Amino acid sequence: MIDRRAVLVATRRWAPVGVVVAFWLWVAWPFLRTDGWITSFATVAYSGPNLSVTFEAVRDGRVAHWNDLVFGGVNHIGNPQTSAMYPLLWVMAWFDVHRAMMLTTAMHLAVIASGTWVLVRRFPASRAAASVAAITLLGSGLVMARTIQFEQIS
Repeated sequence: MIDRRAVLVATRRWAPVGVVVAFWLWVAWPFLRTDGWITSFATVAYSGPNLSVTFEAVRDGRVAHWNDLVFGGVNHIGNPQTSAMYPLLWVMAWFDVHRAMMLTTAMHLAVIASGTWVLVRRFPASRAAASVAAITLLGSGLVMARTIQFEQIS
């Protein structure tokens, strides 16, 4: 037999977390869908080609030190916006470039939401307060504007 009191306690305890997860899913859904792409000019002209160079090197088992395709050749690993040494991108190297960008963005949205929740919980704040803080930051204009600027996310 189900203990209704235990169910009620568990629901009250985990409902704020569920709300944050549901909001994250709503915000990240365009990045998780497989039938469309979220993009900007910088993604097409800059981030995508740089990530392609990084992925090609990772798939070949090397580090992309130099990019011959830009301005007659530029230092690839020395440019922080290429994220050539970012371990998450090494894992994503087996996806196509744009899908990797979308999945990385969705994961970073999850990190910012969960990190905010944990940070607020470290204060003497309730789960509900932590959930409001996470949802507020996740839905803020700053976060929404930066999600399509991949070079700043990674």
